[in-house]
Amino acid sequence: MTTSAAHSKPRRVLPQEKKPLILLALIFILFKTGLEISGNFAEVIYFRRVGVDSLPLLYSVEPLAMVIVLVVFGLIVDLINRQKLLLILNLAFAVLLIITRFLILADWPQVYFALYISQRIFSALLPLAFWLLCSDLFDIRQAKRLFVLIVASGLVGTLFGNLLTGFLSGLFTPEGTLALISLLFIASIGVGVWLSRLTLPKSFVKPKLSTDKSFSPILPLDILKQPFIQMFTLLILITGMLEPVWRYELNAIANQSFAAESNLIAFYGYFKGAAVIVVILFQLFLAGKLIEKMGVPWSLSMHPLGLIGIMLLLGIYPLLWMAVASVALIGIVRIGFDESGRKTIVGIYPLHERSQVSTYERQMTFVGVFLGGLFLIWAVERLSLMQINLIAAAFAATWFFVFTRFR
Repeated sequence: MTTSAAHSKPRRVLPQEKKPLILLALIFILFKTGLEISGNFAEVIYFRRVGVDSLPLLYSVEPLAMVIVLVVFGLIVDLINRQKLLLILNLAFAVLLIITRFLILADWPQVYFALYISQRIFSALLPLAFWLLCSDLFDIRQAKRLFVLIVASGLVGTLFGNLLTGFLSGLFTPEGTLALISLLFIASIGVGVWLSRLTLPKSFVKPKLSTDKSFSPILPLDILKQPFIQMFTLLILITGMLEPVWRYELNAIANQSFAAESNLIAFYGYFKGAAVIVVILFQLFLAGKLIEKMGVPWSLSMHPLGLIGIMLLLGIYPLLWMAVASVALIGIVRIGFDESGRKTIVGIYPLHERSQVSTYERQMTFVGVFLGGLFLIWAVERLSLMQINLIAAAFAATWFFVFTRFR
C-alpha cells in the first residue's frame, strides 16, 4: 500500500457494496412506506371510531401481544434464511391488509382492534428481520459506513408513506387504501427475490439449531450480567414507558382539532411528512458526524433528553402546533440517534448472539410500553396533564443520573 493510499479518505460505499446496498434500501423504502400508511390509518380510525378513552387500555394490551410474538419469533428466527423470512413477512402482511378490507365492510366489531395490533406487530417484525439481514451481510466496519445510509432510506419510505397518507385519504376510504397499499409489500417481495439472486455472503442459517442447547429466545445470563447490557436495558425501559404517554397526548390533541375523519388522517400524513423532512436532513448531514464524535452511549442518551423536553412542553402548551413540533423532535432523537445507536450495538455481538440481542431489545421495549400503559390507565383518572408530564419528565431524567454515575 502506498503512503498516499494509506492516508486517503476511506470511501463511504465500495463498488462491490453498491448493488446490495441499493436493493436493501429499495426494500426498506417499499415496506416502510406501506407500514407508515397502514400505521396512520390503523391508529386514526381506531381512536376515531372506537374512542380516545380506550387508548390507555389498548397501549397496555399491545405490548403483551408483542412480547408473545417476539418470543415465538426468537425461537424460529435462526431456523429460516434471513432473506426468506423477510419475504414471508411481507407476503403475510399484504394478505392481512386485503382480508381486513372485507372485515371492515362486513362491519366486524373487533376489526379495528385486530388491525391496530396486527399492524404494530408487523411494524416490529419487518424492520427486525430486515436489520438482522443487514447485520449478517455487513460486518461492523461496513455497518458504521453504510447503516446511516440505510436508515436514511427508511426515512425516505417514512416520508413517502406520510405524504401518501394525506393524498390517499382524499381519494379512497380507509378500507380501500389498506387493500391498495398491499401492493407495496408485494413489490418489496419482488426486490427481495432480486437481492437473493446476487452473489452475497450467505445469511446465518443453522438448520439444526433447535437441537443446539445454547440457543434460546431469552438472552443468556452471562450477557445479562454485563453492565453494558444492564444500562442498555434501563434505557429501553425508560423510553418504552414514556411512549404511550406522549402518543396518547398527541392523539387526544389531534382528535379534538378535526371534525372529519378524512381531514384528521390527511393531517397526520402531512404534518408527520413535514417532520420527516427535518429528520432526513438531520440524518444526512449531521447524524453520522455527531454519532461518531459523541460515541454510541451519548448518542443513545439523546432519546431520553428529547423526551424530557417533549413532556415539559406538551404539559405547558397542549396545543396542535406543539404536537407537530414534538413529533419532529421525537423523530430526530429516535431515528437520528437512537435507532442508529441500537443497530450498532447489535452488530457488536457475534453472529450467533445478534438475533438474541435484537429480539431482547424489542422485548424490553414492549415491557416498557406495557408499564407505561398501566401508568396511563391510572393517571388519566387522577392527575392533570401537567402532573402526568412532570412525572414522565422526571422519570426520563433518572437515566442521566444512572448513566453519569455508572458509565
